[in-house]
Amino acid sequence: MKISSEKEKIKKFLLRNNVTLFFAVLVVLGIFISKETPYIMMNRLVQSFTGYSLLVLALLIPVIAGMGFNFSIGIGAIAGQLGVIMAVNWRLSGILGFLTAAIFATLFALLFGILIGMMLNKTRGHEMIASWFVGYLGDAIYTFIILFLMGSVIPIKSYDLLLAKGVGLKNIINLKGTLLHSVDGLLQVQFFLLLIIVGILLLGFTIYHLMKKDAHFDKKTGYTKITLLTVVILMSSLIMYADVLPKEINELKNIQFPVIAGALIFAVAVFSIMITGTRIGQDFTQLSSNQQNPIDSD
Repeated sequence: MKISSEKEKIKKFLLRNNVTLFFAVLVVLGIFISKETPYIMMNRLVQSFTGYSLLVLALLIPVIAGMGFNFSIGIGAIAGQLGVIMAVNWRLSGILGFLTAAIFATLFALLFGILIGMMLNKTRGHEMIASWFVGYLGDAIYTFIILFLMGSVIPIKSYDLLLAKGVGLKNIINLKGTLLHSVDGLLQVQFFLLLIIVGILLLGFTIYHLMKKDAHFDKKTGYTKITLLTVVILMSSLIMYADVLPKEINELKNIQFPVIAGALIFAVAVFSIMITGTRIGQDFTQLSSNQQNPIDSD
């Protein structure tokens, strides 16, 4: 009976995590096929993490609220692009450029959100069709503005943004000298040194809860965390300070992690978790539930 129970647990685990496990297998195969050095792969992984984490976190709340990717969520991307265009046009760089882009993007997003909300309130029962039109119409208006109005009606100071004829923006905006590395270039720390510091802090926190004998703290989970954190700390220490490892592995100590960008990602993640526990977060979930289980108001 015990063996059968263990088999059932393994089967449930595999079924519950089949996509994750399949992706992990693909990643491992890709590592062997690519024949890239550990340094290049790990460095790209860190850069991708810091580059896409904020984008993923920004999409969490709209998805929780039931907003589809192909609907008016694209209007939020337009607001962000307008903020970037304004900061680059004024040749702002560093943290000032980043804050300027963020502030104007937020203001545009609030304006667009209010207008879209007013429209959707007038189209109750047909929100999906209305959102489709909002997405397509917003993209068309945005394309018209950046291709025909910017440089002619809307003054653009930075000629690097404009096409050769002086009207319309380029498809690709060069951020060098303006917003490039405006946040992730401020403070960088060796990645595995940061892992050691964070691992020691988490290890101390876990041991403290075990010694405190907190009733809400699962001992089995705590011992598992201690084991994993100990392995991470030891492996990171070997990479950082031991000379016995192969040269390809020793190169990993040169990987840098942007601390300010990481702190920003952590703050947005905490905000997303906290807001889901508030009244407005519950309203988001309820809105999504109402879309999945529509009730005939008649």
